[in-house]
Amino acid sequence: MENQNPISFASPDLSSFSQLGVVMEDGEWVLVRKPAEKEFWNPTSMDLADTSKPLKVTFSGPAKHWTDAIPIGNGRLGAMVWGGIASETLQLNEDTLWSGVPGNYTNPNAPAALSEVRKLVDNGEYAEATKAAVKLSDNPSDVYQLLGDIKLEFDDSHIKYTEGTYHRELDLESATAIVTKISGSKPGSLSFTVSLDSKLHHSTQANGKNQIIMQGSCPGKRIPPKVSANDNPKGIQFAAVLDLQISQGGVVHSLDDKKLKVEGSDWAVMLLLSKTPKSNLKDVSVEMKKVKYSTTNSYFGKSDDDAVSTAERVKSFQTDEDPSFVELLFQYGQYLLISSSRPGTQVSNLQGIWNKDIEPAWDGAPHLNINHQMNYWPSLSCNLKECQDPLFDYISSLSINGGKTAKVNYEASGWVAHQVSDIWAKTSPDRGEADFLKNKAYPLLEGCTSFLLDWLIEGPGGYLETNPSTSPEHMFVAPDGKPASVSYSSTMDVAIIREVFSEIVSAAEVLGRKNDSLIGKVREAQTKLLPTKITRDGSIMKWVCAQLDPNLC
Repeated sequence: MENQNPISFASPDLSSFSQLGVVMEDGEWVLVRKPAEKEFWNPTSMDLADTSKPLKVTFSGPAKHWTDAIPIGNGRLGAMVWGGIASETLQLNEDTLWSGVPGNYTNPNAPAALSEVRKLVDNGEYAEATKAAVKLSDNPSDVYQLLGDIKLEFDDSHIKYTEGTYHRELDLESATAIVTKISGSKPGSLSFTVSLDSKLHHSTQANGKNQIIMQGSCPGKRIPPKVSANDNPKGIQFAAVLDLQISQGGVVHSLDDKKLKVEGSDWAVMLLLSKTPKSNLKDVSVEMKKVKYSTTNSYFGKSDDDAVSTAERVKSFQTDEDPSFVELLFQYGQYLLISSSRPGTQVSNLQGIWNKDIEPAWDGAPHLNINHQMNYWPSLSCNLKECQDPLFDYISSLSINGGKTAKVNYEASGWVAHQVSDIWAKTSPDRGEADFLKNKAYPLLEGCTSFLLDWLIEGPGGYLETNPSTSPEHMFVAPDGKPASVSYSSTMDVAIIREVFSEIVSAAEVLGRKNDSLIGKVREAQTKLLPTKITRDGSIMKWVCAQLDPNLC
């Protein structure tokens, strides 16, 4: 919501216009009537204690996608629980499993490259400066890896079940990791096979009748696309032990020295321990008591009604803005931070602590421009100070490596870090990959640009316009006094088009394609895009005409 307070002046007296927004176009004041106030939050009942629900994320069926699985974690170990029937998978992560080894993040040739880039910028040779800036860059960051999977295969008796009776939940008040208990509805009815596996270079072996041991290593360097992890071993070494305990009367067999088979048990408990040379096995239970307490204080009471799945609650929220669901979302955010960052653990990475891929999106690496900070936004405001300890430990590591980068690369004092880092506290800038730009990004830009050139139409004054056009989440009051959202050439439309055109021109310069016919059309279109208009108070108009800017719905 934007500020809807009327603008006041010493003279003339505009007090009678308290319901009007004031904007300006071409030196003239235009008075725009404000829309009627809306009820933005309208739950079906304001009796919060009655409408509240337990702090549980619930599901009515097994996960079909990784994002439907339930995340659990203790800061160092994490898992995604799928909740399968005939088979079950717990995908495992350990926060120190990264590719690579510690590196040297300095470049003695950087000062000369920096002088060259600055000179080109001063001369207005921006495309040349863009090319020269590559010399300032270093190799990309290393990549967050995955530990492996606990796989459970149940006997045929588990396949048949009444679908409506399925219930899977994450209880935000009692979730712990990583101990798993499985029990049957009848004595002696639990039978299954359990194994440990990994996409990394590894070996597994059953140790007696109650343990499976897995040992392996992360890649010693980033893995090029379509290369098996086994072709590039000898990075961080790791070991994991799965310990199995069953009830009296149950039997455990070893299968092929790699799996364990449980038969006729009432219940089974699985405990996982994983360790790398960088692991910190400090007991943080005392530090986390206050953190745990902060997530168990509900301000909306309690209810035993948890039959409705979270997915159904998301849908119903469109018509029933249940305040307890807002609380659940808030508490879930706290839960994710608590589960991925605790005293003595590694800093929460781009995906917290959870990852299913050898090549995760954006490497799973801390992105220092904004994403990394977003992970820790709840820490102080939600009384989770202990959870931000790893963040400041990490910043301390960055300052050590960054001091060397600042001195060598920029001949400066202090310390510096750039956009992307990793577990090794990389502080040098990443190098853009030319192959990616040529084979992936540029073709996508070409397609987008071709559409935009066709979408633009010539309007009055020779400007290129978009029609129809909207500004997301905003409406305006039309000249006839009616609310509307469709017009032409909204500021957002033009801003996005201008950005796409700018990006493809820059990319064409780097790839030596500045003389392509498409680029010629783009350069011509750039000069015909509507300029961004500014009001007297310095704000940007959302609409091309002042009378369409209500200040603002």
